[in-house]
Amino acid sequence: MNYTKLSLIAVSLLSVFCATQPTCNAQTSCIAPYYSIRSQGAYESRHWAGLYDVLNNPERCRPYGIFIVNTDYSRSCNADTIAQNLLGSGGSSGITISGSRVANRGPRDLLADYFYLPNDFKSTISCAPIIDNFLVDLSYIINLNQWAHGTYFTLHAPIVHTRFDFRLQETVLNRGVNAQPAGILTPAELNRGQLLEDFTSYAQGNLVQPDTQTFADQKYLTVFQQLKKAQISPIRKKETGIADIRMAFGWNWTQNDYHVGINLQAAAPAGNRPEGIFLLEPIIGDGHHWELGTNINGHYDLWKSCDETAKIGVYAQINLSHLFNSEQFRTFDLKNSPLSRYMLAQKLDTPVNNNLQGGAQNASIPPTYQFKQEFAPIANLSNIRVNVSSALQADIIVNLHMQSNRYSFDLGYNFWGRTADQISVLGTNELDNNKSWALKGDAQVFGFAADSTNSIAIPNPPTPPTQKVTFPLIVNQPVPLSATQSNATIYHGTNLPATGAPTLETFNRGRENNGINSPQPAWAGAQPVAIDALPVLALAADNTLQVLAPPAVIQLNTLPNGDTQINTSIQPKLLQLTDLNICGGKTKGETSSIFAHFHYTGCDLQCLTPSIGIGGQAEFAHNDTKNSTNDGINTALSQWHVWLKVGFAFK
Repeated sequence: MNYTKLSLIAVSLLSVFCATQPTCNAQTSCIAPYYSIRSQGAYESRHWAGLYDVLNNPERCRPYGIFIVNTDYSRSCNADTIAQNLLGSGGSSGITISGSRVANRGPRDLLADYFYLPNDFKSTISCAPIIDNFLVDLSYIINLNQWAHGTYFTLHAPIVHTRFDFRLQETVLNRGVNAQPAGILTPAELNRGQLLEDFTSYAQGNLVQPDTQTFADQKYLTVFQQLKKAQISPIRKKETGIADIRMAFGWNWTQNDYHVGINLQAAAPAGNRPEGIFLLEPIIGDGHHWELGTNINGHYDLWKSCDETAKIGVYAQINLSHLFNSEQFRTFDLKNSPLSRYMLAQKLDTPVNNNLQGGAQNASIPPTYQFKQEFAPIANLSNIRVNVSSALQADIIVNLHMQSNRYSFDLGYNFWGRTADQISVLGTNELDNNKSWALKGDAQVFGFAADSTNSIAIPNPPTPPTQKVTFPLIVNQPVPLSATQSNATIYHGTNLPATGAPTLETFNRGRENNGINSPQPAWAGAQPVAIDALPVLALAADNTLQVLAPPAVIQLNTLPNGDTQINTSIQPKLLQLTDLNICGGKTKGETSSIFAHFHYTGCDLQCLTPSIGIGGQAEFAHNDTKNSTNDGINTALSQWHVWLKVGFAFK
């Protein structure tokens, strides 16, 4: 059998699987919301190095096995690629964060306003992530020749200590001094001291304290949810545990110069599940998938010495497996909106208070929902429970094996690949049939009542008075709006220029909310209350009660004491589950490696034969520049390994 051709067929099969995965609409992002790596235990190159003769000796008819302790250290070396996969093209070189009032904002500056920062804040961020692992792989291999010639069983369980270090660096260029103006987040100004210090504070989940403001004895409580999902940890995250328990039962047909074999293999998950709490989340194993597959292997001795104490052979094996559904939590971006998980959402709901309306004064329409004074990062809403599977995983090895007496040396090539995730949503979540959350963008969320109060007369009021009339809004009273911006991006909203609004004139023009969804002039009126709750001006001799009351609706302005009317959305556009870029959250992996291993087998000690070996592997990820979210983002690591292997063979 030509194993080179068989390997090429397997690689081609993997490529076909990758190419035929269900695709999504074209996306503008190649950013991975979850970083999926090769299981630390899925390295057949390391597992079999130095041990090829254990199962392929035709003279061994009795049960014969070996117990191996393999210690391995690996460290990633493609920090730039990891950074770009997580944050986009500027992840490693630098991303600018700037507020809406910074002059000459760049087209790819992240909007600082979303991160509870001043609108004149400016900084740059970059990262150089490193992932390293230390493992102790405990393996047991036994041939079962006594029961069925050529059969064997293998079992191994790698105990892993993994460390994922994002290494975020932020350089603050301008800390900012501006308060968030009245109406942008809260009814009155939100002082600089109440805002976060920098992007790092936001990214690691620091809290902006709830703010209570009072106007005419009415309290306005505004809640700011901290970032709870997709956080960027300032410290290295660690996990320790068993990656997976891998086992195989197989059969080899062995001759003097060659062998051909096949086995059935499985992996039971023992590592942790992704939870989406951190952007670079430490994972042990393959994401908690069950695996089932097969292995085809063989070798041919190219040369043997006359006394058969030395030989050179070529070994090959093809491992193919399927990764079954694993229940995970992942945090997604919005469609066509990379990094939108870090944007700000606002909570809307019913009832609609203050008789808020939008449109022409005498023909205005109430909104379906109204701002309820709570904000949340999109990531808090887009972290959802999903089922994830992968159609095919391949681990292919071709190596040259050289042996002389008790010494052996292996030099080989390893291809590993995994097809793109298949993701389906499980259960319910915040955006499933959502009636609360919408994108804020740079919309102003409060309007301010104009001064339109006058008096009306109520003839013959009952005693005690039970009739209800409309109580007036006090001049400058804040009224929550229904202004949403479904077209906002992580870079800018739709009210202010993307290049910034450094002048007060430009900024105030943006506060009119002309860029919101379905903008309509905003009006508000009073809620019906009993006459005895109204301010009484006079009680005439004809028993006519003179009380204060407004017209049917009052104009809402952009500023307290202003005269420019603000817009509200009629109707607001809420986020839905279909807005999430589920398909864009798919990952895959492809790497090529070269490895080498030197092994020494000691003298027989009665029924026990010790051995020791040292090796290493250089693994290179296939980071295709045409990577797209249609067929998954390659999140495989480029990394190097060194290992020390100790074995004890027994009869």
